[in-house]
Amino acid sequence: MPAFWVGAEVGRADYHATSFHLYSDHFARAERAAAGFHGLSPYDFGVERAAFATPWERFGPAVERWFELEAQIFAQPDAEIGSYGAIGDPLLDSGLTLAHISSGHVRWGAERLANTLAALPAADWVVALYDRLAPQYPGLIDAVPQRPIADFFAARMRGSSDMIDDVRAAIKRLHTEKDRAYGGAWKKRGERVSIQPNIARKVDRLDTLAETGAGLEGESALDTAIDLVVYVERYRLYLAEQLPPGALLPLDAAGILKG
Repeated sequence: MPAFWVGAEVGRADYHATSFHLYSDHFARAERAAAGFHGLSPYDFGVERAAFATPWERFGPAVERWFELEAQIFAQPDAEIGSYGAIGDPLLDSGLTLAHISSGHVRWGAERLANTLAALPAADWVVALYDRLAPQYPGLIDAVPQRPIADFFAARMRGSSDMIDDVRAAIKRLHTEKDRAYGGAWKKRGERVSIQPNIARKVDRLDTLAETGAGLEGESALDTAIDLVVYVERYRLYLAEQLPPGALLPLDAAGILKG
């Protein structure tokens, strides 16, 4: 903001920190945070910054108006984004949209949230929204329409072997209770009666969801996709049990996992 007011470019900022405190109850969280950073920045993929563009003489009234709009948003966050007006400054208006989505998403549901985010620009603050809300809404970043943002998340996913390990562990936890209840029933009647129909049913459900948007209450697309992954892996286990040792090719042997 001072750079804009004096007509200067924003340069390098150096920080001198004299003290950091990390307590034992946060050690595990700190390790996860450090392991999850791979040196990737949204700006490396063409994501833009929201520019500040309010002259000094209009800044005071603009800030007063900003807080008025923020109060209206918090009082009624169910309204559409931008319903209460705007400041006319990209940076200040991005703050209003952040406040609106942060307070409103708990009432909107996953579909409205995804549609709202999809209509926003490929800006850094939009990346922050996706990143913050993704843990609460599985699948939110699976089909991001803003190409630079989608590329950033895809690159971050490819660079995170720890994340893949976490996903595998989570799937194992999810299916532990099912394994106790069903045991070996998934293969009891053989390949054509028990295994392949289960795989086909999951594929058909995902196809229907993709074509019509019709899902099942209590089972999201992510639930179905995870079940499909588990059934395919079990099918490979079944085949491995039937074939001589070493006869089952790895998944990437024929380029299945490439690309």
